[in-house]
Amino acid sequence: MAELGPYLRGERERQGASLELMQQRTKIQRRYLQAIETGDYGALPGAFYARAFIRSYAEALGLNAEDVFRKYGHELPAPRQQPTEMPSRASRKQTRSRSQQKRPQQKRPQQKQKKTSFLPFIFALIFLLIIGAGVWVLFQNVSSDTQTQQQSDEGTGVQFESGSPEEEDSGAAEDSAENTPENNGGSGGEEDESAEEEETTDADVQLEETSSDGDNASYDVIGAEAFELTMSFSGNSYVDVMDADGEMLDMFASQAEGDELEETYEAEEITVNVGNTNNMELTVNGREFPYPSDGTHQVITFTAVPEE
Repeated sequence: MAELGPYLRGERERQGASLELMQQRTKIQRRYLQAIETGDYGALPGAFYARAFIRSYAEALGLNAEDVFRKYGHELPAPRQQPTEMPSRASRKQTRSRSQQKRPQQKRPQQKQKKTSFLPFIFALIFLLIIGAGVWVLFQNVSSDTQTQQQSDEGTGVQFESGSPEEEDSGAAEDSAENTPENNGGSGGEEDESAEEEETTDADVQLEETSSDGDNASYDVIGAEAFELTMSFSGNSYVDVMDADGEMLDMFASQAEGDELEETYEAEEITVNVGNTNNMELTVNGREFPYPSDGTHQVITFTAVPEE
């Protein structure tokens, strides 16, 4: 007979805490908390999640999770054995892809596809060749016209001086017009590029901590319209993402060394539940996120704040 669930439920009722309050503390959905209290571990996502959820539940009640596992650990489903030899990264990606296709509740990580196309370069080369051919034909026509004019002048005996005052004045006027600020785009272009770089720097988001309670913290992401998360794994861990209503947006279980996830969320607030912060680096909108505490399991809430 299961004893762990009634024990946790008794501690919760002794403290006068409701399931709704425990859901807010642990960021675990109420139906999972009820499954733990009734000993229905089959309703949980898996053996790995069962131990992680029970650890969070026990810590939220102020209990020592290790003591709970030593006393009631025999009731929990055994975690899946890890292979002695790490497979290649390509094999892990293929296995994870097949697993995510079989489990529709998990969203397949978006993989960036980098494709190099040579068509723009070919079109540019053809365009330059056409321009060059046009300039060459124009030059040939001008040379032909000049030779014809010279032959005509020689036949009639009329000679023109190349350095007449009228031609020198005309050439000086043209040089002056070409050197005006409107026609000289060098310095203006550099100023525009510098201004664009400053605007890009000013547009970077800022992370500002608003609250912290042990392994739970909240941050404002100033200047963000959406959340772009990059999660790089150096070992085994899990991570899930929920919205402001506690609904699960993503659930990534059993991530291994070398895995990397890139996700974008169009929401005003998200909560990231990290199972092992020692094995996962988190980047938010291009900024590396420093975890607020040394705890292995941490829950961080991000809120998008428009830039004033």
